Parts: sequence; structure tokens; C-alpha cells
Amino acid sequence: MDWEGLSEEQVAILVASILGDGEITKCYVYDRRVNNSYREHFSMGQLSYREWKQRKLSDLLYLRGNNLVSRSIPLMTRLFPLFYPDNKKQIPFELLEDICHPSFLLTLYLDDGSLLLSKRFNHKKKKFNSHHTSPCTYKRSPKNS
Repeated sequence: MDWEGLSEEQVAILVASILGDGEITKCYVYDRRVNNSYREHFSMGQLSYREWKQRKLSDLLYLRGNNLVSRSIPLMTRLFPLFYPDNKKQIPFELLEDICHPSFLLTLYLDDGSLLLSKRFNHKKKKFNSHHTSPCTYKRSPKNS
């Protein structure tokens, strides 16, 4: 994957953000845009966290009111089919294989915090698949054996 010069930490934050509160916007037939963009809506109580994200991804994201957004760029166009293969957000496990930076879990947790499934809160009876996978495999070195 060509991450257009993003650091390991920036890739981790971006991928976790797309999985969490963010989304990659669609390009419609009648749209003037050639590329997709990133968008994340938030309450003003979360402003300091979004400012942190914007500082970490300052060449990519900017604040516009209570939205964290990107320009329409080729990177988002390449990522869109990986995250939305059937126009529904999915986890692109092939991307997670190389993401080992701790900011991935930090961002994912700060975006979504926890997941509570109950009939009361899950009134649309959505199906949730839980995959227990580690984004980074710890390899023992001969010294640690």
C-alpha cells in the first residue's frame, strides 16, 4: 500500500480513525470530485482530542467547525474499496497485518471506547462479527526465550 509518505504512527492513527469515528466519503456520478475524502463529525466536548489527531496528521487533516476532514485525495480513493467493498464499512484485515504502532489501539479506543451489545441498544438487530486478532505479533528473540 502506498501511504504517500505517512509515518508508521500516522498510518496507525488514520486506519484506526476510519475504523472508528471517521469515514471515507463516497464519490457520486454527478460529483465534481475525482477522489474520495475523509470526514469525522464530533461534539465540541471532543475538540481537544480532534485537535491532537489533526496535529498528528497535519498534512492530511484539518478542522472545519466540528468536523475533521481531508481534501479529496488519491490516498482516500485507494482506501475506499478496502474499507467499503460492498458500500458497508468493513475491517480490511490485510491492512492491519503491518500496523504495529501503539497509536492504533489508542485511537481506536478513544474513538469508540467500548462496544455494548444489547437488544435495547441494538434495535436494528445488526450482526456483529468479533474477530480476535492482534495487529502485531510479538516475536520472541533468542534472548527472551
